[in-house]
Amino acid sequence: AAFSASGEFLAVGGENRRIAILHVVRSFERFADLPCLAGVRCLAWSSDSRFLASGGEDMRISVWSVATGRVLFQLPKVSDWVCCVAFSPDRSLLGYCSFGCNQVTLQPVQVEQHVLHPSLDVTKVPSLEAPKNTQSLKSSGTVKLDQHQDSAGATTLVVPVIVGLGTADEGFHLKVSQVDAGQPSQSSTARGGHTMLAKVLGVSRADGQLRPCTMRQPQALNHADEVMSIAFSPDGSTLVAAGEDATLVVWNVQSKVRCMEAKLGCAAVAVAYAPNGRFVAVGDVESTLAVWDVASREEVGSTTLEGEVLSIALASQPKDLLAAGTTAKNVVLLSLPGFDTIAQLRHDGHVRSLSFSPGPSGLLAGGGGTDEMNGLMTKKVSHCEMKTVIWSVGTDGASGKYLGSIAFDDIVHATAFTPCGKALAVGGEHRSIAILLVDQGFKQAAHLPCTAGVRCLSWSPDSHFLASGGEDMQVSIWDVATERLAFKLPKSPDWVCSVCFSPDGSWLACCGYALKEVTLHPVMCSAEAGDASVRTPLAATPNSAGPPMPAVAVASPVGAKKITLPAPEDEPLSEQAVPQVHVSAASGPKHGSDKVGRRRGRTLLGAMLLPMTLQPSEARSKVN
Repeated sequence: AAFSASGEFLAVGGENRRIAILHVVRSFERFADLPCLAGVRCLAWSSDSRFLASGGEDMRISVWSVATGRVLFQLPKVSDWVCCVAFSPDRSLLGYCSFGCNQVTLQPVQVEQHVLHPSLDVTKVPSLEAPKNTQSLKSSGTVKLDQHQDSAGATTLVVPVIVGLGTADEGFHLKVSQVDAGQPSQSSTARGGHTMLAKVLGVSRADGQLRPCTMRQPQALNHADEVMSIAFSPDGSTLVAAGEDATLVVWNVQSKVRCMEAKLGCAAVAVAYAPNGRFVAVGDVESTLAVWDVASREEVGSTTLEGEVLSIALASQPKDLLAAGTTAKNVVLLSLPGFDTIAQLRHDGHVRSLSFSPGPSGLLAGGGGTDEMNGLMTKKVSHCEMKTVIWSVGTDGASGKYLGSIAFDDIVHATAFTPCGKALAVGGEHRSIAILLVDQGFKQAAHLPCTAGVRCLSWSPDSHFLASGGEDMQVSIWDVATERLAFKLPKSPDWVCSVCFSPDGSWLACCGYALKEVTLHPVMCSAEAGDASVRTPLAATPNSAGPPMPAVAVASPVGAKKITLPAPEDEPLSEQAVPQVHVSAASGPKHGSDKVGRRRGRTLLGAMLLPMTLQPSEARSKVN
């Protein structure tokens, strides 16, 4: 806590990741609330009470304008927590110290005058800034002066916009409750058997039914270890994949050979393909983001973020953007190819899934939640922040704005906008998929009950079908026109991590734990019952297969077999007909190391202990 030099204000910060500014004269009425990225450990006011410096667990100094409640600039990150900060009385220096460092750093700062608005006479407002020609004064027992400048003789500080979650009366606040497996969707049905969601998306049962294609065999893209994430290129000719083998691979889908391969420093957790096909991105377990140019096959750049990277997404409109969700409970928005930080979007929970809306609408959905018990507690409390937050990145892609949030009963693992941009699908450990209408304030249009937690989602290119995968160890394909289950792919040996439709709708790719491959399942769309015609692909856009490449023999995936078709088209498979999945300690998946438990977000210990009980032993005597 720190009183301002004038005695008019009291600033209070702590591990709640906020700074409260209280008005002393008005009985400590709250004057402002400043959201921070991590816990606050120290505060200091400038001598004129206009500026506030804060430092702490984010390992950097932030300087705030009290009048606007915004961050003016941030000093470069240090090696550990900042424990003390102080302004000099003349506001020319900002001193601070931190753990892991045996010196005091004196950072020169300067005050500049800015005209508030041309129409408001010549009133000028002071603004504190880091000088362009910065000298760093460091102390190690006695003061030793060192000058640090870049090659141009100047120091430039990039100041990202920090976007909070607003107040209770800002943005929309919705709640989606859990629906038990087997309970039918409560969506309204219009005349002709079409639901409201089907009308909004412009899909119909008459468009055809998606089902496995028995004329083609599943294909396998083999890796050295488990594959954690996959994504198709916009033309469907290539697929990017990465995982535990610390290798980013771009596959040619037609020839099943590797077009590009890049070694990473550690295991990958997420990949993304830019909608314009220009970039591929990967995030790894050591919080590093890296981007490659697909055409030149050269690395564009990389950066390291605070917190573990859990999810990434790429956008091409209004400009090339990279979003990364982390355990630091925020989303970092970067511009490409320069890797400039545009904004830090606050979530308050671990951000486990990201999805950009298609086109220039500029919407970004981030789903997540904090599970400190690693899945051992099924009943979670509100502070776990189990929600999906919606932001607008602007028509110019140069800012971020909080629009609202949708709360759930459990952790959110998957978010996916439809290719048409009219709906958003959200799935997670609440064992259901909620489909929300974008143009109607994210009103819930459908609720699809699942047999287990959902870990990944993917829409077909015509927005007619939705694929989901997760803890039931199967990929389920839903018909949005009827809001019923169309069919399921054969069961995998463990949880499904990622699923993706090809842009032409002819392949459904998936990967998961305990499998060292990406499996391509052939699918096709047949017309309604009574019509033997087959309609494939789903999208009208032709699929560019790229330049011809030599074909290679690929072994069939483990457990691949002929797929049995579901019930006839006039009797779609109901949820009641889908068997419940029960995993016990004896019959559950076998794991060779703890990396699986680490990656899935639930401890391996918890997965093995849940089906068991402990009781006193009658075969041995108590020892005193």
